Amino acid sequence: MTKINVHPKRLKWIAKRMLFTIVGIVFFMVVVAAVRLKQQLIVESDDVHIEIINNTQNHLFIRVKDVEDIIFSNFSHVIVGQPLEAIDFQAIEQKLEENVFIKNAEIYINALNQVFITVEQREPIIRVMSKSEPSFYIDDEANKVSVSKQYTARVPVLTGYVPVFNKTLINDHSVVWSRLFEMIQKLHNDLFWRSMIEQVDISKKGDVTLIPKVGEHQVVLGNLTLDLAERLDRLKLFYREGILIDGWRKYRSFDMTFDDQIVAIKN
Repeated sequence: MTKINVHPKRLKWIAKRMLFTIVGIVFFMVVVAAVRLKQQLIVESDDVHIEIINNTQNHLFIRVKDVEDIIFSNFSHVIVGQPLEAIDFQAIEQKLEENVFIKNAEIYINALNQVFITVEQREPIIRVMSKSEPSFYIDDEANKVSVSKQYTARVPVLTGYVPVFNKTLINDHSVVWSRLFEMIQKLHNDLFWRSMIEQVDISKKGDVTLIPKVGEHQVVLGNLTLDLAERLDRLKLFYREGILIDGWRKYRSFDMTFDDQIVAIKN
């Protein structure tokens, strides 16, 4: 029988490899057991935290109770009392985001096995009250948002002969809604206009009229076929440098129908 001689250093190397392998297997088993134990943990009432992220205008379309109701109506539970492994968090996120008032929903679990649900609301920038459609909001991403029964957003109102809304046409600059939405965005994003305008009205001929919160005058911007956002820039300059000299009360209307001029009509 042939005797195999193994160098002592070789034996030490083999022993280390075996030790590392055993340690690795044990560590893996411990991790698997810990994950399994975590999945079987029951979620307590104090372990669920729901946060509603307010938008810039602090609208209150969604409350914590609304989030709980959405989860319960779709999954017959509100996470509390359920083992973690039985909860489909991705499905809950998807159901929450199907709500017209929710822009984004995220759920995560921290190291203490606490469940955090974060809900971001949509931000309406105008309410449409037209002659062709039931009332609705349009948000900052050009989404059509239903009117809420529990909350009314304080945003400008778009009235009159409003073209039928179609989000797919927003980026087509040859379509009136593209120019109209660009103007609405400017009214919302500019603090001066946001505090100034309460109503935008469209006539049967397609002329756009602004009705400010201050004073009793109106401003005819011009037809929907024009660059309305550019006219707002000119009007803002006029408000700041022209009308302040004579004051608001002396005027009944301002007409910007004609290019490069503003026709002021006194009372």
